[in-house]
Amino acid sequence: MDKALVDKLRTAEIERAEAVNPKDKHASVKLPMLSVVPPSAIIALADAMRDGARKYGPYNWRKTPVIASVYVDAAMRHLLAWFDGEERATDSKVNHLAHGMATLAIIVDALSVGTLEDDRPPKGAAAALLEMLKKENPNAASELVQRSGVSDGGRVEQAGRTVGRSHEFPDLGVINATCKNCGRSLADISAERDGGLNSVC
Repeated sequence: MDKALVDKLRTAEIERAEAVNPKDKHASVKLPMLSVVPPSAIIALADAMRDGARKYGPYNWRKTPVIASVYVDAAMRHLLAWFDGEERATDSKVNHLAHGMATLAIIVDALSVGTLEDDRPPKGAAAALLEMLKKENPNAASELVQRSGVSDGGRVEQAGRTVGRSHEFPDLGVINATCKNCGRSLADISAERDGGLNSVC
């Protein structure tokens, strides 16, 4: 959620609490604002959780550890099915979005009680790449793809002299994409403190 919106909501809560009593003011600042969670989402989530409880038992993930990737895969399948036009799962008749929320809720709860088997792969460059894409240049994504076809090798000049080449990723869709010019991986380049993808080979 947008930080400015959260701050505005909290300010409104504080102002409303000041008009009531000091305890309300204290609670609205310190405790989670459950009143901003849409009731429709809670009801949909409950529908999916009920379906899961019938099939596997309620809170089964607290008794037996669960594997993170299994639930991430399930969430993604439900989101893709919904996005592709199917409203409800054919087996349960529950909304796919509700199933997606349920799988994520189980991951959050299992993590909080220590029963989540975190089998995520080693940290990659996705966060750094997303950060780079949303920076100053709104066309960064298309420019990154265009770099793969630069005819002059992507030479970078400063003060009239060539100081290196820009990184080129002809196979950007590949998980372990490497720069055509220097052979270093996208993950390694993105992780650099100074420059990252804006650095030169």
